Amino acid sequence: MPKSPSLVEQIEQDALDGSASLADALRKCIALGGHAGSAELRDWATRELEGHEGASEVPDYRTVAAPVVIDGLSGNLHITGEQISVFDLPDFARSPISEEVTFRQGVGELEELIRLARAKGEAVRIGLPKGAGLAKMMTDEL
Repeated sequence: MPKSPSLVEQIEQDALDGSASLADALRKCIALGGHAGSAELRDWATRELEGHEGASEVPDYRTVAAPVVIDGLSGNLHITGEQISVFDLPDFARSPISEEVTFRQGVGELEELIRLARAKGEAVRIGLPKGAGLAKMMTDEL
């Protein structure tokens, strides 16, 4: 009877398999941390799995570039995904908006967002805070 792979081997297999669930691999890391007596591994994997909501510090790798893009109509012209500068926004909206996004959600939630976007053949879209109101106000000013 073949020997079943160790936790370390299972985690390594998951890391090398592009279709494996990262959330499942993190659960295995939590178990491995428990077996190895590593509170640091267990705590890190738990934060990644459950998310960093309310945490004052979030690892740098959870912050990614996210340009501001717009969709719109101008006469007969249909604009889709046009990148604009934060400086194209009204003065009051500039300071709370940057071209970076920090993902605080748990890995399972992020995997689900990606799965849903891929099922539609799209990229993950993230809206600006109060973006609908901001778009209406900018349209009214035009």
